Amino acid sequence: MTAVGLRPLLHEEEENEVMGVVLVHPQGFVIGLHRDPERASSLRGFALVGLSMEGPSQLHRLGARLDDLGIDHTPAERGHLGWYLDVPDPDGIVLRFHTGATPDAEEA
Repeated sequence: MTAVGLRPLLHEEEENEVMGVVLVHPQGFVIGLHRDPERASSLRGFALVGLSMEGPSQLHRLGARLDDLGIDHTPAERGHLGWYLDVPDPDGIVLRFHTGATPDAEEA
């Protein structure tokens, strides 16, 4: 998650296996990720986490950074609520990065 500025703050281990990690972003938000393969399989393909970005250019820069790191992702695309880019995690759960927008009357 260093591709988006998240740094590990705390690791949870059981028998030498990482079961969870708490990550912190320089802007102050904290996110906890936990290993649970059974639950993860039922969430495959679902956008469980959405993180907002300033605009399409920031999404394109993120896409280029992910490319440099060899991390799979969709291209930045226009959606109902602005632009978005999806990154599947190793379990297939989607991390969605999006720009903020308000739907017009036809989309609401």
